[in-house]
Amino acid sequence: MRWRSFLLMLFFGAALTSPVQASPFDQIIPSDVLIYSGYDRTAEPSEEYPNYEQAAENWRAMMDDILEWRILRDEFDALVEQSNVQKGFSALSGDQRCWAFYPILEGIPVPGLFLYVSEVNDPRKAEQFLGALYQEIGSLTPSIRPVKDEYYGYWIQSLSGVSMLPGLDLAYTFKDSTLLISNSKTLLLRTIDLWEEGLGFLAEDKVYQKAVADLPENRSYTYFVNLSDMGAAGGALFKNLQALQKMNAAKELSDVMPLLEGVMGFLQTFESYVSTRSLDSNDRVVISAQTRLNLDVDNEALQSILSREPRPFAFEDYLPRKVGTVSSGNILGPKDLWRLAQTFLSDLPNIKDLLDGLHQWEDESGFSLEKDVFQWMGDSWCLMRPVMDLNAVVATNQGALFLEVNDKEAAQAGIRKFVDLITKTYQLPLIVESEDYLDAQIFSVTIPIPLAPVTPCWCIHQNALILSTQPHLIREMLDIHAGSRSGIERNRQYKFLQDAVRKPANKISFQDNESEFYAFREAIRKMSSIPEFGLGLPPEYRALPGFFLDRAAYLLNCWQKLRGTVKRSTIGKDRIETEKVLYHGDLRAVPPPDSVVRNKVSLGGKDLIAAWADYSLEQGRADRALRLYRRLAEFFPDDGRCLSRLGAIYKSMGNMEEALSVYDRVLKSSPAPAYLIGRESLFEDAPSNEIIARVREMTGRTLRIREDASLFGVALQKRDEGKTAVANDLFQAVARSSESYRSMARSAAVESTLLNGEDVEELISASFTPRPPVIDGAMDAQLWDRVQPVAIMKNNGASGAQVRFLRDESNLYVLLQGKMDEKFERARILLCPTRDYTHVYEISVEKGAGNSAAASLQRRIIDPFQLTLDSEKSLQAPPSLPPNLSFLMNIVRQAALQGGVHDQPSFSQPPETLPVVWNAEPAEEGSEECLEIAISWQSLQTEKITDKPVWLANVVLIPAKGAEEDGPSLSESDNSLEPFNYRFIRIR
Repeated sequence: MRWRSFLLMLFFGAALTSPVQASPFDQIIPSDVLIYSGYDRTAEPSEEYPNYEQAAENWRAMMDDILEWRILRDEFDALVEQSNVQKGFSALSGDQRCWAFYPILEGIPVPGLFLYVSEVNDPRKAEQFLGALYQEIGSLTPSIRPVKDEYYGYWIQSLSGVSMLPGLDLAYTFKDSTLLISNSKTLLLRTIDLWEEGLGFLAEDKVYQKAVADLPENRSYTYFVNLSDMGAAGGALFKNLQALQKMNAAKELSDVMPLLEGVMGFLQTFESYVSTRSLDSNDRVVISAQTRLNLDVDNEALQSILSREPRPFAFEDYLPRKVGTVSSGNILGPKDLWRLAQTFLSDLPNIKDLLDGLHQWEDESGFSLEKDVFQWMGDSWCLMRPVMDLNAVVATNQGALFLEVNDKEAAQAGIRKFVDLITKTYQLPLIVESEDYLDAQIFSVTIPIPLAPVTPCWCIHQNALILSTQPHLIREMLDIHAGSRSGIERNRQYKFLQDAVRKPANKISFQDNESEFYAFREAIRKMSSIPEFGLGLPPEYRALPGFFLDRAAYLLNCWQKLRGTVKRSTIGKDRIETEKVLYHGDLRAVPPPDSVVRNKVSLGGKDLIAAWADYSLEQGRADRALRLYRRLAEFFPDDGRCLSRLGAIYKSMGNMEEALSVYDRVLKSSPAPAYLIGRESLFEDAPSNEIIARVREMTGRTLRIREDASLFGVALQKRDEGKTAVANDLFQAVARSSESYRSMARSAAVESTLLNGEDVEELISASFTPRPPVIDGAMDAQLWDRVQPVAIMKNNGASGAQVRFLRDESNLYVLLQGKMDEKFERARILLCPTRDYTHVYEISVEKGAGNSAAASLQRRIIDPFQLTLDSEKSLQAPPSLPPNLSFLMNIVRQAALQGGVHDQPSFSQPPETLPVVWNAEPAEEGSEECLEIAISWQSLQTEKITDKPVWLANVVLIPAKGAEEDGPSLSESDNSLEPFNYRFIRIR
């Protein structure tokens, strides 16, 4: 096909040059391999870079400031420790190893089959580590179990289960000191069969033999791709995808299938790709690669490219010393790309329409690309980009393009004609200016944009057209060519690589990596100091941009081990040959890690990690739960729930000293009643006098912890644990204390009375009704008149409305009734059925048109006295987690999809719609407005209520025109969010 030959040229520009490590086991693996990657450490000279290795280790340590990364590291280290293999996965990797990838099997939805082979120094340790790893996977996912069976004398260990994909087994075996691991047990068994038969290995494959024939025998790396089989291997992929389409499981593939089919057909143009790595006499890394072609060329345009002779590095005499990247060649220049597009892409519908439009524009404008541009253009070209100028007003990458010119006058006329045409067509106020410099004339175009980072300019000097982004760059290059200024020959990296650059080739590239990395690092550092980058993020994530940019700058510092790179490519009729020379050198010094931003961050996986820890605890994995909560407590030292769970885990493991130290540490840095209450929870059987003495001792050390609030919180804790005697003593201590907050002391007295089974004066009644009221906004007198109304008082003591309560087995019913001085159109009701004085349910009601109304229920935390460790956010684990759920992947998934954005911190569940009717237009004259609401006990998440008192937090009616909540309220204080001022209701 014609277009395949064109894509070949594009492939040439991005041909693979970096080998993947693999092993020299081509004489024991099956021959139908698609990708083979072999490595032999014994054949590779050692390179030591101690400064680089220390800097890289510093960078890895800094990455531990990310919670999710630290969790993964902890779990990996724990796995290595549990496996009793000191070096972990290093036990699976010897001096010789390889990776091999095989075609997809028809009917099996596995994305690909791989085979890993390695010589191991100690097979016993490797077997021990893999066995422990498989057992760990089985404990994480109970639906998957390790299976061990025998085949021709080989023990095959694999994973099996209902949750595994068909054909995916993840099996391994040993052959003496050789380890084999595959994601297909079938492939593993087929490899054993080949050993028994003694034939069918990769080393016997003709394509492989031809590809590696020219490579050195003592090579350390071999990377081989059987491109001729890629198209055939794609057939199984298409069949699998078509099956998914028929099952409506992948409808979006309909647009992708033609593209995939075209790519597979394109790959048939090639036969193989192979590369290797070695060191030359100057201790430079040399990566050699060959791409063998499988095509017949009968096109004139393509034939001219394939037969073009290699040339030396073009336009070298113009290049500045501080060059960043430069590419030069005599193929695939602008003229070649135009002709190839005309020849091979004109049949494609979209390209054809584009070319037709371009030809129409040429006819209308009188400007012809063929006559006015490509006619005077030669084959040689050079693209140069200097190192970024960090001192510029706007730090922008500048650049220059060199084109070979066969006719200077035609080139100058063509460029002026194009600029005039653009100015006339688009009415742009462009100003073309010229200046004489040395023996050339420089033309520049002024763009009417303030502080524009570029000024397009050009100059024709000798046989070169120079197009640049700034005139000063052209002047500098003309000075270099005239010899009045030093050029690229003074570049430190170029000196060590110029012998490789100056060898003839069709395309040559040079890069000063050290200077490029330095410039990019400094630019990133400047960006990291701009605080505005994080303004669009939630407050807890605003430091992330600077955090990651800072670490990226440090990583670029490490990469300065690579000083310079040269890449040469030559194309012939049957192959593409590439050579890449890398000049390395150790860092001159280890970059100090104390120069980076050191603060601990999370990417949004906090809640999921807490859920994982709770699940692990339920499954009996206290060791993992302890690791996870230790990290959570480290990254979130003010999160009470993490601290309390960590303390409880230490306590359950019998380590009371560590459990106490968890709270002692946080009480020093963030003293608050909540942490003191949590600390007291560790002393389960302590008598009341001991608790009071310990609390008074702790609160006496700082004035920031309220004694009455701490004792009240501990009393609530003991009350919920059923230790009524201790709770009663603590409540009475608060009620009798002269230092106690007045309303808190009154609430403590009420709690003590309730614990003693006595009645509390002035309780609001919520009577049981056998027949629920109809929620229609009209008061059902037969039901509601049985309930004593409670006045909602204004701040001046006047009554503006009444509230009544009813209940049945399933719902609590609220009736608001009254004739207000100001019509109210919003209502707010707060309920606390558990009577913990912190967690309340807020009902928000908005009046609609006519008798309509909308009400929603949300759980809210009101904690002005810091009685709870959940004051910021409730971390709720799901009730049940799938046994085969990959928690680590979900951490990454949540971070990627949700970006760490949470709900408002004071809410722990989404709003729930409630049935409500607001009768704002009474049928009878003089009657009062009615608002009726039904709230299910299930929505309030409380047990079935019989005679348990429920605390009514507050009822607030907001005037329609009032901007603030200054309306009448049941609260006994002006502060409607003061929980100790609220009233109780009796459920009976």
